[in-house]
Amino acid sequence: MPTRSGENQIRKSQKGQKKDLSVLHEEAGTAAGAQFPSGLPLQLAQVSEQLGDMPRALDALNDAARLSGGNSKTFALRGYILAKMERIPEAHEVLGMLEALGRERYVPPYACAMIHAGLGEYGPALDGLERAFEMRDVHLAFLPNDVKWDPLRADAQFASLLKRCGFTF
Repeated sequence: MPTRSGENQIRKSQKGQKKDLSVLHEEAGTAAGAQFPSGLPLQLAQVSEQLGDMPRALDALNDAARLSGGNSKTFALRGYILAKMERIPEAHEVLGMLEALGRERYVPPYACAMIHAGLGEYGPALDGLERAFEMRDVHLAFLPNDVKWDPLRADAQFASLLKRCGFTF
């Protein structure tokens, strides 16, 4: 599992060769990819983002978007990564697309909140998380451990939200 700092972790395979975590993750998920075709690229994107390999994460998200049929989680992670890469106009474009999509079908508030967090727009991010709480958005389960929310951990509103969700520390 990647460290909070996103350091590239090395694991030894059974043959004693060293492989980075994203390669092992990709190999382990190959069989599952046949059953859940959009899941594997999304997981590879998540691992690559945690390891700091943003270009690889974006490449994997291209595949995930193509295979997922428009899953909002794929777009949310893309917007977040673009924001962290300081590709601000592109991140705002993804955010606008998700907001427009949300007028046609359900888009979890967590998705837009994640992009706002990546952009450093913490007020709108917290507003989105509050809406997610009101809607009982299942994605809130990631709040205690996902490093994307680290900049908000000292915020009283964020701490209150964690407490209301039932996460205790």
